[in-house]
Amino acid sequence: KNSFDFIISIGTVEHFPDSIKALKEMKRVLKPGGVAMISVPVKYDLWGRFLFIGLLQKLGRYHYGYEIQYSRGELKNLLTKAGFRILDDKGYLIFPSPLRALDYFFHIKKFKMEKKVIKKILNIFYKIETKSKFIAGLGYMMAYKCTK
Repeated sequence: KNSFDFIISIGTVEHFPDSIKALKEMKRVLKPGGVAMISVPVKYDLWGRFLFIGLLQKLGRYHYGYEIQYSRGELKNLLTKAGFRILDDKGYLIFPSPLRALDYFFHIKKFKMEKKVIKKILNIFYKIETKSKFIAGLGYMMAYKCTK
């Protein structure tokens, strides 16, 4: 209890069937005044990741186990129910999920061009993300900065 100044949870909470329980545990171990960065996939992202993941789950081909995506409001509600106070909600990852899938494929197949290709593509989306808050809000991951 009250052990950590900072907690980073990226793509974890959505894999717990009882997300509230996981969030409450994070809050429990966070020191008073400590900060938690909690990131999950966006439920309805611009790139349709939720449709792709849903299909893979139905086919039994999703290798990351149980996963649920959240809307911004749903995550905010979960964090509040877990007892967190939200400090900031502007974190997004706009990198298109189809390109993330391509990156994963390159990684598995050990393509040598992977890093150069993905880096160039990432730079394009970084520029878009920093210039348009609306488009950034359609990314496939979101993050909340919270405290006890």
